[in-house]
Amino acid sequence: MKKIFIKYKILVNGFNPIGEYFVDGFSLKKGHLDESYFDKNHTVTKDGMEIDMNLYFISCLVDYEKLIYRYLENDDYIKFEIPDKMEIKKSNFKELLNSNNDIIERVYNLEQKLRIEFNIPLIFQIIHIEFFNVDKKFLFYAQQNNPISNWNRLTYNLDPNEFSNNSRFHINIKSMKEVDNKYFKRALELYNDSFESDKLSNRYILIFSSLEAIFNLDSKEVTEKISKFSAKLLAENKPDLYNQIYNDIRRLYKKRCDYVHGAKINNISDNDEKLLRKYLRKIIIAYWIIIMNTKKTSKQILKYLDSNEKLEVQIRMVITALNSNDFSSQQKNLLNILEKEYNIVFPSELKKKIIDTCEKY
Repeated sequence: MKKIFIKYKILVNGFNPIGEYFVDGFSLKKGHLDESYFDKNHTVTKDGMEIDMNLYFISCLVDYEKLIYRYLENDDYIKFEIPDKMEIKKSNFKELLNSNNDIIERVYNLEQKLRIEFNIPLIFQIIHIEFFNVDKKFLFYAQQNNPISNWNRLTYNLDPNEFSNNSRFHINIKSMKEVDNKYFKRALELYNDSFESDKLSNRYILIFSSLEAIFNLDSKEVTEKISKFSAKLLAENKPDLYNQIYNDIRRLYKKRCDYVHGAKINNISDNDEKLLRKYLRKIIIAYWIIIMNTKKTSKQILKYLDSNEKLEVQIRMVITALNSNDFSSQQKNLLNILEKEYNIVFPSELKKKIIDTCEKY
């Protein structure tokens, strides 16, 4: 096997955190669109179609006055291995990708990871890949352009506290996708697919399809099951929170049914989708933790949630972290769980030191 090295530049639509951001060897950077580009003629293809590549940048602008867009770039070269006999040239680019799926899979995994960590509908609009030989000499580049989205994805921007809290989960998306549970895999796939469509109703239906994939294994009493299991999983044994989640899911599912079966038209709002998506993200992460910690099958997990059995402490701690609005309150809640679970009392000085340390970050 011989080595090649790769640099990625990924134009991101729908992701604009405050301050610097680094993830898995990538840095989020700012680019500036030169106003003079708008004066250039469109590219006319042999079929007579006019293509204006500026539209890709315009769809990704985070500051329309300054024409600033965001993109991800890996800080260091990423090494891949390919067969010794394979030539590294642009004409056999597809063969090169087929021989090493990780070249593109790395990008798609990163996109899915960011979606589930932050629960925002970002999309990698342009994926630009540069190839280098073992001496880091540039060989060629290839580029993939995804369809331009008319959906203003920046309406999902997170406030700094929520961004900071969510970024601490460090989801291992590859591990999540490799879980030996077909229902969970389908739910994860549907969750990811729900970010692709520009149409609100399509996204909403896909989110509920994801919930049904893990909570509705026999197509009976669908509304009751997804409402009850969602509430049981996320409510932390708090009756008020259980009732809130249960009633929210029932109400939102009725809207889904009304729309799908034609009883009402355009009855789904942006806030409905955002609330439902917020619940689903937590459920997927918590369900994944249950699989990893208990090795239970889907049917066993439903039986687990349908019983009076208390969720294991590690699972309850993850759910508490997911329900917390910021990192310092998260740590307070986690300390309370540990004190109650193990019947211990942490010295007040230690608790204050932990909380004070958390509030600095």
